Amino acid sequence: MHFFKTTLVTVLGLLSVPVLSQASQVITNLQILTAKSQALQEPANNITAINGPLITVGDGPYPRIIVGFQDIIQTAKADVETQQNPPPVFNDADSDSILEAFSEFVTVHSALLNILIEKAGLFKIVPDIGGPVVGVLRSLGDALDTVVLVLDPSVPSRSADLATLAASLDSTIKGAISSYEGLIEPLERRHVKDFYV
Repeated sequence: MHFFKTTLVTVLGLLSVPVLSQASQVITNLQILTAKSQALQEPANNITAINGPLITVGDGPYPRIIVGFQDIIQTAKADVETQQNPPPVFNDADSDSILEAFSEFVTVHSALLNILIEKAGLFKIVPDIGGPVVGVLRSLGDALDTVVLVLDPSVPSRSADLATLAASLDSTIKGAISSYEGLIEPLERRHVKDFYV
């Protein structure tokens, strides 16, 4: 993820809402993303060498996880679209609360990704698993990149901390992508873009 892009993000769905309400909404949005990530830990933990390949018939834990990631992506995009443009600048107290909520999301989401990284070790070459998972993880990275890009100017007092957390999450996402790329045969790896959501 590129957290400090030079181009501006065009934010849709402009709201004329007080800054305090905006801060509360940002926190709520992050808590929703955290809850969605937490809910995916159970199916991720249930992946086995037996049920993993059932993705080929739309069964097993992986389809549920992929749909869950797609839901997180769409939720993150919707959150971005309902932010003010230009984004509000929150005071130190609100910035601290937002950073705490983002930190919790990073912790829970990273735990989910680490489970998936561990489960990738159960398989050798299984393109039907690797391709879809890599595609959705890349789309997830792009969506979370945009969330951070929008949050950054709103929490100037915690910008450095936000960047540190974002970089940590980025590293874990890249680790998960790398793990599942290893399940794709060379020819299919060149066409992984076909699995993007």
